[in-house]
Amino acid sequence: MRRTPFDSRAPWKGDGMGRVRRAAALASIATIAGLCWFGEAVARDPSVEDERAACARPSSLDVAHEMLGACSAMLARPGLTAEERADYFFYRANAQEELQRYGPAIADYDAAIQLKPRFDEAIVNRGLAKRRSGDSYGALRDYAAALKINPQHVGARLNRAFVLVEEHMLDAALADLNAALAIDPGSWKAHYSVGAVHAFRQDIAASAAAFQRAFELAPDWIIDEAIAQLIDAGRAPETDDAAALADALARCAAEADC
Repeated sequence: MRRTPFDSRAPWKGDGMGRVRRAAALASIATIAGLCWFGEAVARDPSVEDERAACARPSSLDVAHEMLGACSAMLARPGLTAEERADYFFYRANAQEELQRYGPAIADYDAAIQLKPRFDEAIVNRGLAKRRSGDSYGALRDYAAALKINPQHVGARLNRAFVLVEEHMLDAALADLNAALAIDPGSWKAHYSVGAVHAFRQDIAASAAAFQRAFELAPDWIIDEAIAQLIDAGRAPETDDAAALADALARCAAEADC
């Protein structure tokens, strides 16, 4: 597969933190004071709280092994509700996926979804694990299922667009990306991906405009990555001007050998 701006960092992956933040926002002051998780007003044993916190958090390679142990420990505890079990399977699956253990990750997402059938974040993340394990059509089915539950799920549209690009369905990919931007105009990933699609279609002006907008919204490391890609390809512009950088990236991405 050719190297493209659709790199391994591009896909959206749900971390479940939105539900944690929403629960905290709705909880009372007394509940927030160290007694709750996902809005539960129940006193907790400190050791259980430590395991819960080690499990229920955004995944990364640095914490994936710790998450696996903590989530497995929580799943072994008696008295969990179906929703709690679904959440712990979800977080453990995220850790498995981070470690590129796609089979176990998919099995844990399956368990989470069986317990909570409308768990759109788990369905999207399972689609990402399927895509990374080579099951593109399984990924597309999951993204479609997630969007049926939640048509406003930007991550599902972004991830589906990545698969559609890989399947050379550029019009369909662009439609998903434009729909994502209609929901979240500030999504740098969507703008960046639109730039890539336009480059593949040889529309350099539209590609450069989308890349430039992405650079305005993205964290600094994204610009560093773009510069590194251009240096690797021998195409780095002798300027730090965002418009010139975006144009160089668009021209590079339009070529199969870049």
